[in-house]
Amino acid sequence: MNAPRVSLSVFHFNLQYVAGGLDNFFGQTVSEIAIEDAIIVESFEPLVDLFERHPNWGGSFEMQGLMLEVMAQRHPEIAKRFHKLVRRGQVDLMSFHWSDQLVTAYTWFDQEWSWLENQRIFDALCMPRSRAHFLQEGQFGPGLSAFVADKENGVMVLPRNLLSYHHEPHPVGLYFKNDGHPVIVTNGHAQNVLEVGWNFADDGELLATGNLNPYAFDVFKHNPEFLKKEYEDKLTALEADGWVIAPISHYLALLEDRGVEPIAIDPPVLDGSWQPENSGNMFIWMGGEGLVPGDERDLAILTGNVTVRSRLLAVETLITLAEKQNVDTALAKEWQRMAVRELLLAECSDTTGWRPQKNRSRLRSQTPGKGPGNGKQSGRLAPQIHGTNGDGGHQFKRRHFDRKRNFWRSAVQRNTHSGARRTRRSSG
Repeated sequence: MNAPRVSLSVFHFNLQYVAGGLDNFFGQTVSEIAIEDAIIVESFEPLVDLFERHPNWGGSFEMQGLMLEVMAQRHPEIAKRFHKLVRRGQVDLMSFHWSDQLVTAYTWFDQEWSWLENQRIFDALCMPRSRAHFLQEGQFGPGLSAFVADKENGVMVLPRNLLSYHHEPHPVGLYFKNDGHPVIVTNGHAQNVLEVGWNFADDGELLATGNLNPYAFDVFKHNPEFLKKEYEDKLTALEADGWVIAPISHYLALLEDRGVEPIAIDPPVLDGSWQPENSGNMFIWMGGEGLVPGDERDLAILTGNVTVRSRLLAVETLITLAEKQNVDTALAKEWQRMAVRELLLAECSDTTGWRPQKNRSRLRSQTPGKGPGNGKQSGRLAPQIHGTNGDGGHQFKRRHFDRKRNFWRSAVQRNTHSGARRTRRSSG
């Protein structure tokens, strides 16, 4: 592909769209697994079909690593077909986090864990990952840009609404720097060297289902007529008009080839989301009421997660100290990884925000694992339908965590002091 007019897209998919499932939501009670499967089959697979039918079209998909993991486990044929599209460079796969976390509410440590867990999935699937990044709820901020720059010379995608929220009139251009880090904006713009437009930048679940989301589970079905009329025909017309339907990676290569210099955004855009006017920027996830008044428990949920993260950091420190004394810590590391995965799921943005339902404010193991030490991957930990405790606060499966904490404490102490009892290695 090499043309001066480039049409881009972001298909933002969120397997945790209805985290915890539906518990008598307008009369619907649906398991989380059934909703996840519907997202993959009814809304994601039709777009895989679309790009298979049009090998000259490209696009950019964004999803959490958890969605890749679930596809590989439960929908391997869809995963294989998508893998082929990514491997041949027809589509980009953007993935910043393993769970669709409220990244801006937590620390660099949390994101390090998420990045590591994500990398395990990408390595296991031999899946290339784009160096461009778009996040859940369009989250953006200087700290996120610094993180991807530190990891892989990454480029953040800045939602146009957030740029306008901070700057009106907003700066125009093909390429920008925000607080010294490269970004592109989901705005169309033309210069003499290149013209860019956006044919889609929204929830990917909506496009193939006639603008329906998984909360309307009974009617959340693939709508081929809508997809053809509202998108496929549109791209056909764009292509006939000289536009190249391309992934973001192709656009970044064109910017470099044509020597486009980034424009500094001054003052820089700070932390925010892609619908800042409606959400009070980040406030709706961090204290503001959502669409269902009365269910908001942001303070208890966020502080509960931070408390658990601090304890897991302490465990990580103990493991490091034990390793320096040549103690086999494989089993302790496996327990910690299980707990970290559970924490990252608890940090999902939808435990607060737009629809903070009670069934999202507690976590428990949905699929019990086989346990560490047996050479098999632990069972998936996920939000499940549950009510809040009496004080309305978030509970991080207290007894489960205390059991793990006691194991870590005793195992590390035993191995550190005597070296006589060693935990057996089990890769996760």
